[in-house]
Amino acid sequence: MRTPTSTELFGAWEAALPLQPVPRALALAALVAPEADVAALSVGSRDGLLLALRAGAFGSRVQGQVACPGCASELELTLDVDALRASAPTRVPESVTLAADGYEIGVRLPTSADLSALAGTDVALGARQLATRCVVYARRQGDAVSPDVLPDSILRAMSDRLSEADPLGDVVVATACPGCGHRWDAPFDIAAFLWSELHAWACRLLRDIHALASAYGWHERDVLSISPLRRRAYLDLIGA
Repeated sequence: MRTPTSTELFGAWEAALPLQPVPRALALAALVAPEADVAALSVGSRDGLLLALRAGAFGSRVQGQVACPGCASELELTLDVDALRASAPTRVPESVTLAADGYEIGVRLPTSADLSALAGTDVALGARQLATRCVVYARRQGDAVSPDVLPDSILRAMSDRLSEADPLGDVVVATACPGCGHRWDAPFDIAAFLWSELHAWACRLLRDIHALASAYGWHERDVLSISPLRRRAYLDLIGA
C-alpha cells in the first residue's frame, strides 16, 4: 500500500465530490491500492484500505463526537486506526458457514456492490435484504429453503458470523456516558468519517492556495508541492 501525495489526494477529493457514498469510498480506497479490484473486496477489506489512507494522510489517532442515546450528551470518541488494522485477520475468507436451530447456511461476505444495490433502502429492511442477498445456500434439516424466509434469529447469527470473519466491516467502539452511565457500542463508519475529514482538508487547502497565490503569485502546483509545515510558515508570514 502507498501513501498518496497532497496533489493526488486533492485530485481524488475533486473527482469524488459528485459521487455517491459507496463509489466515493471505492475511489478513495483505490488511492492506496491502485492495483487491486477494490469493488470485489469485502466491505471490511475495503475499509481496511480506507483506514490505511486515513493513517497516512492525517495520522492514526481519530477523535470525533458521538451523542449518548441515554441523555443526548455529546461525548468525545477516540480510537487508533493502526490498532484497528492490526487487530483484523491477515486473510479474510470469501464466505462463511453457520449451523444453528436446524439450519445450515453458507453466506459470502458483502462487497461494495451489495451496499450500492441497497442504497436508499430502509435501515431495518436493508439489513435483511443484505443478509439474504449474500446467502449462497440455505437448508433446514437437509431441505433447501429460500433465504427470504429465514427467521430473524438466523439472520442475526449470520450477521454476527460475518462480523467475526470481517471485523473491519462492522467497527464499533465500546462507549460509556459519564453523565448518565449509559453504555453502548458506538458504530464507526470510516468511509463517512474519512470523507468528512478530506472535504474539510480540501476546503482549507483551497483557501491556503488562494492566499499564497495572491501574495506570491504562485501556481496551485507550487503550493501543493511544499510541505504542510512550510506552507503554514508562509501563511504566517502573510498573516493568513
